[in-house]
Amino acid sequence: AIGILGVLAVGLADAFFLARVGDAELAAIGFVYPVIVAVSAFAIGMSAGANAVLSQAMGRGEDDRNVARLALHANVFGLLLGGSIGLALFLAGPVMFPLLGAEGAVQARIMDYLPWWAASFPVLVTTMILNASFRAAGDGTTPSGIMVLTAIVNIALTPVLVFGLGPMEALGMAGAGISTLGARSLAVVLALFLAIRRGRLRAGAHAARGALGSVRRIVSVGLPAAASRGVKP
Repeated sequence: AIGILGVLAVGLADAFFLARVGDAELAAIGFVYPVIVAVSAFAIGMSAGANAVLSQAMGRGEDDRNVARLALHANVFGLLLGGSIGLALFLAGPVMFPLLGAEGAVQARIMDYLPWWAASFPVLVTTMILNASFRAAGDGTTPSGIMVLTAIVNIALTPVLVFGLGPMEALGMAGAGISTLGARSLAVVLALFLAIRRGRLRAGAHAARGALGSVRRIVSVGLPAAASRGVKP
């Protein structure tokens, strides 16, 4: 609950700061936010799929090395899927948002923000799957701490990059997107470090063994979870 509140706080902070830049920025975030919430359902779904598969493997008493390899497969798959979805969103943006009614300065502000958010999406998916590996082992504190830290860094960076500070140029909507990418990048580095240190993630000579089976198991839970999240109002 604490972690989710942190995520919601980022969206509210973006709207708060961008509303003070101009009407076009506020309108732009109004167009972008529902789309990125729907797209983020894929991250939530893949996280749910990874959490289910990893916890079941642990419950069956599978070897720790096998569970760690399964987590590696989940993260590589999440990174590739997230990168594909982020790229698709970036390429579709110039067509999709005008169809939704964005035009002129509003569309220009959307395209200032979208490339950075799209670049941060695979990072988000990977972080959420790494967090699932902690939860599957009964550790809810680490992932919630990472989510809260991400929110704090994001909220702290946003006004600095949006409005500028000292010699730093004001970046407006692009600044909000860059702060999101920066905060998520910090989070994934921290999560990756902790996962490797605690043995939740392992690579080796046979790291690719059973990768397709792992992906099928994750997708069997993750896609229905993503679909159900994506269609909710």
